[in-house]
Amino acid sequence: MRSAQPFPAFLLPLIVAVFFPCACSAPPVLNPAAPAQADLLTRTCLSRFPSGSFAVVHAIEASLPLENASTVVGVSSWEEGTRTLSAALLIPEGIALFEASRFGGGNVSVTRALPPLDRPDFADGLFDDLDFMYFPPGEGSDARSGSAVIPAAGHYPDGRSVCRWELDGHFVDLVPGEDGSFSLSEYRGSGEPFRRYEAGPVLSAAGFPVTSSFHRAGPAGYSMRFTLVEQ
Repeated sequence: MRSAQPFPAFLLPLIVAVFFPCACSAPPVLNPAAPAQADLLTRTCLSRFPSGSFAVVHAIEASLPLENASTVVGVSSWEEGTRTLSAALLIPEGIALFEASRFGGGNVSVTRALPPLDRPDFADGLFDDLDFMYFPPGEGSDARSGSAVIPAAGHYPDGRSVCRWELDGHFVDLVPGEDGSFSLSEYRGSGEPFRRYEAGPVLSAAGFPVTSSFHRAGPAGYSMRFTLVEQ
Protein backbone atom coordinates (compact mmCIF):
# COMPACT_ATOMS: atom_id res chain seq x y z
CA MET A 1 0.00 0.00 0.00
CA ARG A 2 1.32 3.45 -0.94
CA SER A 3 2.32 5.54 2.06
CA ALA A 4 0.56 8.84 2.62
CA GLN A 5 2.24 11.83 1.03
CA PRO A 6 3.07 14.79 3.29
CA PHE A 7 0.74 17.71 2.70
CA PRO A 8 2.57 20.92 1.72
CA ALA A 9 2.17 23.13 4.79
CA PHE A 10 2.23 26.36 2.80
CA LEU A 11 -1.17 25.59 1.26
CA LEU A 12 -2.92 25.79 4.64
CA PRO A 13 -3.13 29.64 4.70
CA LEU A 14 -4.80 29.50 1.28
CA ILE A 15 -7.48 27.30 2.82
CA VAL A 16 -7.82 29.49 5.92
CA ALA A 17 -8.07 32.64 3.79
CA VAL A 18 -11.27 31.34 2.20
CA PHE A 19 -12.99 31.40 5.60
CA PHE A 20 -11.34 34.46 7.18
CA PRO A 21 -11.11 37.27 4.60
CA CYS A 22 -9.05 40.30 5.52
CA ALA A 23 -10.24 43.79 6.43
CA CYS A 24 -11.29 45.94 3.49
CA SER A 25 -9.18 48.61 1.82
CA ALA A 26 -9.71 51.77 -0.27
CA PRO A 27 -7.92 52.62 -3.53
CA PRO A 28 -5.67 55.64 -4.05
CA VAL A 29 -7.04 58.79 -5.69
CA LEU A 30 -7.52 58.49 -9.47
CA ASN A 31 -7.11 61.58 -11.67
CA PRO A 32 -9.03 60.92 -14.93
CA ALA A 33 -7.11 60.93 -18.21
CA ALA A 34 -8.16 62.89 -21.28
CA PRO A 35 -10.48 60.86 -23.59
CA ALA A 36 -7.87 60.15 -26.28
CA GLN A 37 -5.27 59.15 -23.70
CA ALA A 38 -7.82 57.08 -21.76
CA ASP A 39 -8.58 54.94 -24.82
CA LEU A 40 -4.89 54.16 -25.40
CA LEU A 41 -4.32 53.44 -21.71
CA THR A 42 -7.32 51.08 -21.58
CA ARG A 43 -5.96 49.09 -24.53
CA THR A 44 -2.56 48.92 -22.82
CA CYS A 45 -4.11 47.60 -19.61
CA LEU A 46 -6.20 44.97 -21.38
CA SER A 47 -3.14 43.76 -23.30
CA ARG A 48 -1.62 42.57 -20.01
CA PHE A 49 -4.19 39.74 -19.77
CA PRO A 50 -3.90 36.48 -21.76
CA SER A 51 -5.77 36.41 -25.07
CA GLY A 52 -7.54 33.27 -26.26
CA SER A 53 -7.06 29.73 -25.00
CA PHE A 54 -3.97 28.86 -22.97
CA ALA A 55 -2.36 26.14 -20.86
CA VAL A 56 0.46 26.90 -18.42
CA VAL A 57 2.52 25.07 -15.80
CA HIS A 58 4.06 26.93 -12.87
CA ALA A 59 6.39 26.06 -10.04
CA ILE A 60 4.66 27.69 -7.07
CA GLU A 61 6.63 28.66 -3.99
CA ALA A 62 5.20 30.22 -0.86
CA SER A 63 7.01 31.72 2.10
CA LEU A 64 5.29 32.07 5.45
CA PRO A 65 6.36 33.33 8.87
CA LEU A 66 7.93 30.50 10.88
CA GLU A 67 7.68 28.16 7.88
CA ASN A 68 10.20 27.06 5.30
CA ALA A 69 9.32 27.76 1.69
CA SER A 70 7.62 24.84 -0.06
CA THR A 71 7.00 24.16 -3.73
CA VAL A 72 4.16 22.54 -5.65
CA VAL A 73 3.36 22.42 -9.35
CA GLY A 74 0.33 24.33 -10.57
CA VAL A 75 -1.33 23.52 -13.90
CA SER A 76 -4.02 25.81 -15.28
CA SER A 77 -5.74 26.02 -18.65
CA TRP A 78 -8.47 28.01 -20.35
CA GLU A 79 -10.48 26.83 -23.36
CA GLU A 80 -12.08 29.91 -24.85
CA GLY A 81 -14.53 28.06 -27.11
CA THR A 82 -16.20 26.17 -24.27
CA ARG A 83 -15.30 28.77 -21.61
CA THR A 84 -13.69 26.08 -19.45
CA LEU A 85 -11.09 26.93 -16.80
CA SER A 86 -9.21 23.98 -15.30
CA ALA A 87 -6.67 23.84 -12.49
CA ALA A 88 -4.57 21.23 -10.71
CA LEU A 89 -2.08 21.25 -7.84
CA LEU A 90 0.56 18.52 -7.69
CA ILE A 91 3.55 17.74 -5.54
CA PRO A 92 6.86 17.62 -7.48
CA GLU A 93 6.66 13.79 -7.60
CA GLY A 94 3.60 14.15 -9.82
CA ILE A 95 0.85 13.14 -7.38
CA ALA A 96 -2.25 15.32 -7.75
CA LEU A 97 -3.51 17.04 -4.61
CA PHE A 98 -6.36 18.87 -6.31
CA GLU A 99 -8.07 18.87 -9.72
CA ALA A 100 -11.12 20.88 -10.77
CA SER A 101 -12.76 22.72 -13.67
CA ARG A 102 -15.39 25.39 -14.20
CA PHE A 103 -17.50 24.91 -17.32
CA GLY A 104 -19.20 27.75 -19.18
CA GLY A 105 -19.58 30.07 -16.22
CA GLY A 106 -21.16 27.41 -14.00
CA ASN A 107 -20.07 26.04 -10.65
CA VAL A 108 -16.63 24.59 -10.01
CA SER A 109 -16.59 20.83 -10.56
CA VAL A 110 -14.00 19.07 -8.36
CA THR A 111 -12.68 15.72 -9.61
CA ARG A 112 -9.96 15.22 -6.98
CA ALA A 113 -9.27 16.91 -3.66
CA LEU A 114 -7.13 15.40 -0.94
CA PRO A 115 -7.72 16.61 2.64
CA PRO A 116 -7.65 19.39 3.62
CA LEU A 117 -8.19 20.68 0.07
CA ASP A 118 -11.62 19.03 0.13
CA ARG A 119 -12.96 21.66 2.53
CA PRO A 120 -16.10 23.55 1.47
CA ASP A 121 -15.45 26.69 -0.60
CA PHE A 122 -11.74 25.96 -1.17
CA ALA A 123 -12.28 25.32 -4.87
CA ASP A 124 -14.36 28.49 -5.32
CA GLY A 125 -11.70 30.55 -3.53
CA LEU A 126 -8.91 29.13 -5.69
CA PHE A 127 -10.80 29.76 -8.93
CA ASP A 128 -11.65 33.28 -7.76
CA ASP A 129 -7.91 33.98 -7.40
CA LEU A 130 -7.19 32.46 -10.84
CA ASP A 131 -9.88 34.68 -12.37
CA PHE A 132 -8.26 37.67 -10.67
CA MET A 133 -4.85 36.88 -12.21
CA TYR A 134 -5.88 35.77 -15.70
CA PHE A 135 -8.93 37.79 -16.77
CA PRO A 136 -9.98 41.43 -16.92
CA PRO A 137 -12.22 42.21 -13.92
CA GLY A 138 -15.80 41.19 -14.60
CA GLU A 139 -14.78 38.86 -17.45
CA GLY A 140 -13.58 35.80 -15.51
CA SER A 141 -14.50 32.17 -16.03
CA ASP A 142 -17.71 32.70 -14.02
CA ALA A 143 -18.87 35.62 -16.20
CA ARG A 144 -21.35 35.43 -19.05
CA SER A 145 -19.82 35.10 -22.52
CA GLY A 146 -19.33 38.51 -24.11
CA SER A 147 -19.63 40.39 -20.83
CA ALA A 148 -17.23 43.28 -20.35
CA VAL A 149 -16.71 46.08 -17.85
CA ILE A 150 -15.03 49.24 -19.16
CA PRO A 151 -12.46 50.59 -16.69
CA ALA A 152 -11.84 54.21 -15.79
CA ALA A 153 -8.38 55.29 -17.00
CA GLY A 154 -6.18 57.92 -15.43
CA HIS A 155 -3.20 58.55 -13.17
CA TYR A 156 -2.31 58.34 -9.50
CA PRO A 157 -1.10 61.57 -7.84
CA ASP A 158 2.48 60.29 -8.29
CA GLY A 159 1.98 60.19 -12.08
CA ARG A 160 1.67 56.43 -12.61
CA SER A 161 -0.90 55.35 -15.19
CA VAL A 162 -3.77 53.19 -13.93
CA CYS A 163 -6.95 51.50 -15.12
CA ARG A 164 -9.67 51.06 -12.50
CA TRP A 165 -12.61 48.67 -12.51
CA GLU A 166 -15.48 49.10 -10.04
CA LEU A 167 -17.35 45.88 -9.28
CA ASP A 168 -20.02 45.43 -6.61
CA GLY A 169 -18.61 48.13 -4.36
CA HIS A 170 -14.95 47.16 -4.60
CA PHE A 171 -12.20 48.31 -6.92
CA VAL A 172 -9.47 46.67 -8.99
CA ASP A 173 -6.52 48.78 -10.19
CA LEU A 174 -4.11 47.71 -12.92
CA VAL A 175 -0.88 49.71 -13.15
CA PRO A 176 1.03 48.94 -16.37
CA GLY A 177 4.80 49.36 -16.40
CA GLU A 178 6.63 50.73 -19.43
CA ASP A 179 8.77 47.57 -19.48
CA GLY A 180 5.79 45.23 -19.95
CA SER A 181 5.31 44.48 -16.25
CA PHE A 182 2.10 45.26 -14.36
CA SER A 183 0.52 45.14 -10.93
CA LEU A 184 -3.10 44.28 -10.16
CA SER A 185 -4.58 45.32 -6.80
CA GLU A 186 -8.05 44.80 -5.34
CA TYR A 187 -9.37 47.22 -2.74
CA ARG A 188 -12.37 46.64 -0.47
CA GLY A 189 -12.39 49.52 2.03
CA SER A 190 -9.50 51.05 4.03
CA GLY A 191 -5.86 50.05 4.40
CA GLU A 192 -3.71 47.86 2.18
CA PRO A 193 -4.98 46.03 -0.93
CA PHE A 194 -7.09 42.96 -0.17
CA ARG A 195 -4.99 41.06 -2.72
CA ARG A 196 -2.26 41.95 -5.19
CA TYR A 197 -0.73 40.30 -8.25
CA GLU A 198 2.55 41.47 -9.81
CA ALA A 199 3.88 40.11 -13.10
CA GLY A 200 6.76 40.56 -15.53
CA PRO A 201 8.59 42.26 -17.00
CA VAL A 202 10.11 39.20 -18.76
CA LEU A 203 7.54 37.42 -20.94
CA SER A 204 7.55 34.05 -22.69
CA ALA A 205 7.31 33.81 -26.49
CA ALA A 206 3.53 33.47 -26.10
CA GLY A 207 3.34 36.55 -23.85
CA PHE A 208 3.01 34.98 -20.39
CA PRO A 209 5.02 36.44 -17.49
CA VAL A 210 8.00 34.23 -16.69
CA THR A 211 7.83 35.25 -13.05
CA SER A 212 4.95 36.65 -11.00
CA SER A 213 3.73 36.86 -7.42
CA PHE A 214 0.44 36.90 -5.54
CA HIS A 215 -0.22 38.31 -2.07
CA ARG A 216 -3.36 38.19 0.05
CA ALA A 217 -3.41 40.48 3.10
CA GLY A 218 -4.98 40.02 6.51
CA PRO A 219 -4.70 37.56 9.43
CA ALA A 220 -4.91 34.61 7.03
CA GLY A 221 -2.72 36.27 4.41
CA TYR A 222 -0.07 34.52 2.39
CA SER A 223 2.35 35.16 -0.48
CA MET A 224 3.12 32.93 -3.44
CA ARG A 225 5.73 33.19 -6.19
CA PHE A 226 5.14 31.69 -9.63
CA THR A 227 7.82 30.61 -12.12
CA LEU A 228 6.63 29.63 -15.59
CA VAL A 229 7.80 26.10 -16.34
CA GLU A 230 5.87 25.19 -19.48
CA GLN A 231 3.39 26.79 -21.87
